[in-house]
Amino acid sequence: WKRGLDLLCEAWAAAAPPQARLTIGGCEREAGLAWLARRGVSAPAGVEWAGSLPRAEWLGRVGRARVFVNASRREDHGIAQLEALAVGTPLVTVPSEGPFEALPIARRLAPALVASEVSAPALAAALRVGLAFADATYAERAAAALEPYRRARVLATVRDDVLPALGLS
Repeated sequence: WKRGLDLLCEAWAAAAPPQARLTIGGCEREAGLAWLARRGVSAPAGVEWAGSLPRAEWLGRVGRARVFVNASRREDHGIAQLEALAVGTPLVTVPSEGPFEALPIARRLAPALVASEVSAPALAAALRVGLAFADATYAERAAAALEPYRRARVLATVRDDVLPALGLS
């Protein structure tokens, strides 16, 4: 969360409509506010600090969200973003560095929801588009794009490609 909490809060302050709520998961309020203070950024209005949640509750919240926003400067894989896509929640994101698996999927599904750069103004622009986003096919297209990541598909790849390549078939 430290990797982009400041960008997220600055973008939300610039783009969110009045009375909108931003739920920040995986970060306790006190720690988040302390991090923001060190970065010279204030928490915007409407922030709810959800902290760490049980997986089922997390996925439920993500599934009910209007958008899922990623502001990470670096993403090692992007599990949370893939989870958002898996439940059909539009992904608004910066183009984080690293092996960010969800980024090319997000670009294919809705390029306007991917910020042009890793900055608060660019994320705010993508967030404005995301908050107005209405594509009835998004969830279905996201589910199709995630097919290679599904358990059955991964197991089949290991069985049919990886094990034979290792001489273990």
